[in-house]
Amino acid sequence: MSSDIDKENTDKIISRNTAMKKTQTEDTCFALVESTSDSMYLVDENCRYLFINSQHLSRLGVPTADIIGRSYGDFHSPEDTEVFVEKVKQVFTTGKSVQHEHQSARDNRYFLRTFSPVREIGPEGKITSLAIVSKDITERRQAEELYKTLAESSLAAVFIVQDGKFRFINTSAVVYAGYTAAELIGLPSDMIVHPEDRDVVKKKGREMLRGKDVTPFEFRIVTKEGQIRWIMQIVSPIRYKGKPAILGNAVDITVHKQAEEERERLIIELKDALSKIRTLRGLLPICASCKKIRDDKGYWEQIELYISDHSEAEFSHGLCPECVEKFYPEFSVKK
Repeated sequence: MSSDIDKENTDKIISRNTAMKKTQTEDTCFALVESTSDSMYLVDENCRYLFINSQHLSRLGVPTADIIGRSYGDFHSPEDTEVFVEKVKQVFTTGKSVQHEHQSARDNRYFLRTFSPVREIGPEGKITSLAIVSKDITERRQAEELYKTLAESSLAAVFIVQDGKFRFINTSAVVYAGYTAAELIGLPSDMIVHPEDRDVVKKKGREMLRGKDVTPFEFRIVTKEGQIRWIMQIVSPIRYKGKPAILGNAVDITVHKQAEEERERLIIELKDALSKIRTLRGLLPICASCKKIRDDKGYWEQIELYISDHSEAEFSHGLCPECVEKFYPEFSVKK
């Protein structure tokens, strides 16, 4: 008899402690939900409100008693409601959380909504409701719009790469590459890089993002028309739409590189010409009798041939007055 009483008392104590812990947990969760600056609420499969925190309540401007149990569509525009219902159905069907950005028709502010399933207790519990967290991202969207405006007015190529793919590209970058923005968005960022320069671009990009090297680097791109152009680029880490990304700024230096190549060619030609001029200015072995010149290989050749090979001079042959009188006296002027 005594053991039965002890067991009953123990069960009561365990039950009371469990209830207390549950209450404490609920109180803690409620306190966290109420202290956040984000709107938070629960809806069922039919998009009816089951719970709403103070932040979201202040946005709707309606007493709690007039909201709980009513449909989301009773307080929002038909366009917003249509998208909301679609996302709720998606989560209930797939069991996976989704995110969605939308603009509030009430105050024109932007929000990022996260739809997460709430399940019954158990490893594969049934989804009973959805928890929606709505974060105000108006300032971020305004900053992005300002950045896009500044980027579009830049003469330099400006682009954003996220997960290895183009996410934003301005007009100047489109002109450099010869593609349209629609053709590049979503494609790998190295698709326009010359195949021989891709490893260098990756290495330089990693060093710059880690702060090891801040010097702009040069590489080649291949345009849509197959032309090869030279680009000088710098990159820096940023956050874009809440995720890590890479911001790139680049300028087309093709004309500069072509000028450098032309200058190098002219310098080589000038050095070659100067070397020939120095050869003619050096000590030339010449025969005192026939006037032939000995070249670097030890061969003797006519002075006309030697000078022609080592300079731009050309010869026009004739006879001086002394030679005319000596060899052709009949044509001498004196006679």
